Amino acid sequence: MHHKPVIAANWKLNHGPTDAKAFLQRFLAQAPKMHDRTLVFFPSAITVSTVVEGLRERPDIWVGVQNVHAEAQGAFTGENSVLMARDVGARVVLVGHSERRHVFGETDAMTTQKMALICQARLVPMLCVGETLDEREAGATAAVVERQLSAGLAFFTIAGGWCFFSPVVVHAAPEGTRGTFRITLAVSDIAVPAKKAEIIAGALKEVEVVQRDFRRGLLTEQEKNEREIEISLDDRIHEIW
Repeated sequence: MHHKPVIAANWKLNHGPTDAKAFLQRFLAQAPKMHDRTLVFFPSAITVSTVVEGLRERPDIWVGVQNVHAEAQGAFTGENSVLMARDVGARVVLVGHSERRHVFGETDAMTTQKMALICQARLVPMLCVGETLDEREAGATAAVVERQLSAGLAFFTIAGGWCFFSPVVVHAAPEGTRGTFRITLAVSDIAVPAKKAEIIAGALKEVEVVQRDFRRGLLTEQEKNEREIEISLDDRIHEIW
């Protein structure tokens, strides 16, 4: 499988349509088309259509949504479905973000449902995994990552191969960090034994050290970013998939 760095920006609860237009104008003036990496913007649901329109001439930059509901449709006030996301022009969907898990109570079962719906809609899921501070200090990182991966990828059994046409991106970062560590997985190769979770947990620890050195002033921001990309492209990671 061809591996390129995935650089994703989750805008969270920031940038309405007006701010987004101004940002894109500045960004596109400074960022030429790049073929050695994949850029993904995750604006708020209200802003997605504005960003999709603003990037119409830049197919090298993907637009995603920050969340979808675990049901395809129904009486769920304030929610958005995978079909709505696809209709508005999104290509990627965040799933299992730490804020969804720990602030909004999203469960592993909901993650499984969402992953299946996203793939059925032929969108690319970006599955977020990572431990809390308490779990890390308890030495439970590998177990947590394995549990979250198993739940997120359980749709392969449930869906009977719906996602043969779609890649899956795993974003691995502990809760409360702004890590850039990501793994692009080939769907046809996915399985989730404990060994894979252990390797991901080890990579998370490497990222944590890099971020700590950056906070201490031992690394520049460019050095930090380059080191994180090196970790994400390490052969140890991609050999397991």
